[in-house]
Amino acid sequence: MKRLFNGLSLGLVLLGSAGFFTGNAENSKNPRVREEDYRDYPIQNNIFYSYSPQELKERREIREEELRVQQNRRKHRLNLEEKRGEKISGRIYEKRVSNLLPPEIYQERFAEFKDSFAKYSKLRPRDLNAVEFKSLLVSIAQKESSLGYPNGGPKDYDLLMGYGDPNDKKNYGAEKQIKLSSNLLKMAFEGKSPPYKPCLDKKTKEDVIKGILSVYNRGKVNEDGLKYANEVYSYFLKWNRFFRTHDNVEGG
Repeated sequence: MKRLFNGLSLGLVLLGSAGFFTGNAENSKNPRVREEDYRDYPIQNNIFYSYSPQELKERREIREEELRVQQNRRKHRLNLEEKRGEKISGRIYEKRVSNLLPPEIYQERFAEFKDSFAKYSKLRPRDLNAVEFKSLLVSIAQKESSLGYPNGGPKDYDLLMGYGDPNDKKNYGAEKQIKLSSNLLKMAFEGKSPPYKPCLDKKTKEDVIKGILSVYNRGKVNEDGLKYANEVYSYFLKWNRFFRTHDNVEGG
């Protein structure tokens, strides 16, 4: 009986060994990809799928292409919205000012600063298009210094935009004045300058602009500031029409 048990044990051992070597021989003929070459990623309902490095690369490229398509669509939509907004605002301004344009003397003076105003009006706030922002900057310069000839006197560009302390010469000069004013107004319209924030609660764009102009001139919204704002806004409407017609002619 003992010899029979030992014989069975020896047979099982030999059978297992044969299976082991057979399995290794099959594996050597068909080598498998190493487990570390795969990564597990959850797809849905906590089910994990494994991807090879090549599959991961292809999936990443597909995702990157999808993101590029989404970004291009968003840019296209924003461009369409901006153009649509410009058309609407253009019709509104044309209705308001009829055929009125800035006096020729101011058109000639503006030509001296044309490049600077074009440069800094591109750095516009979100709620104004480039034409509106340029019109606003030029209108302020017209009010503050008669576009470089303050109080009907000789040429003087030191305080073209009326920006800053008149005794602080570090703010002097046409280029610097336009740059500083455009930066301040951009911050004002975007709610990044505390004194201007209450102006953004106004119901219409016109009221927002006039409120900001009042603070620009007086540091707050008051009667004198609004008087200043109304005058500048009347210039703004004329310059807006001028740029919409004149720039289009030049562009053609």
